[in-house]
Amino acid sequence: MTSDVSVQLTTDLQKTACYSMCLDESTDTNHHASKRFFACKQKISKRFLQFCKMETTLRFLTFPDQAKFQELDLSCLYWLDLENLEMELLEFQENTMWKNKFYDLREILCKLKG
Repeated sequence: MTSDVSVQLTTDLQKTACYSMCLDESTDTNHHASKRFFACKQKISKRFLQFCKMETTLRFLTFPDQAKFQELDLSCLYWLDLENLEMELLEFQENTMWKNKFYDLREILCKLKG
């Protein structure tokens, strides 16, 4: 009888130890997953803020006829030769033919999207 109780007690202790290890691993896994999720959330937030900062400049690509040079953040385009961009933009915006061309292209783009 004592032997049976001893075996049962040993078995119960082993189950408890196993359960405790599984619980520790699960908690550790959850903690690790939580840390990864938080890191991803921070990266996405950072990218979103960069995108918001560049919104006016990116809008310039499809609406150059409406862009204001002073509002453009050209720091991301450092590799381009932009010395004359302000003057070229003014000349472009005064040219009716180019403004109409971009207007027509935007209408075509809207039709393709819709």
